[in-house]
Amino acid sequence: MFRPPYGATNNFVISTAQENNMKIILWSIDTLDWSQKESTHIKENVLNNVRSGDIILMHSDEDKTETEMALPLIIEELKNNGFQIVTLDILINESAYR
Repeated sequence: MFRPPYGATNNFVISTAQENNMKIILWSIDTLDWSQKESTHIKENVLNNVRSGDIILMHSDEDKTETEMALPLIIEELKNNGFQIVTLDILINESAYR
C-alpha cells in the first residue's frame, strides 16, 4: 500500500504503483491539522463529516500537539457513535505486506 505525499498522483505514480503491485491509498477526510491547528477544529472536521469506511488523514510531525490532543477525543466520540476503528488492511480486506 502506498500513500503518495500530498495525495499527488499522476500517470507515472499510478503506473509505478501498478508495476510494483501496490495499491494507492488516499483519504476521505482531511482533518486539516496542517492549516486549522486548533484541536477543536481538528475534532469538528472529523466528527462533522465522518461516515462508515472513511480513511482519516492526520499528521504527526513535531508541531502537531493539537492533533495529539484531538485524537483521543475523536476516538472516544467515534466509539460512542458506534464506529469501529480498524487498520487499513482490515478496512480494504487486503494484506498490508507481501
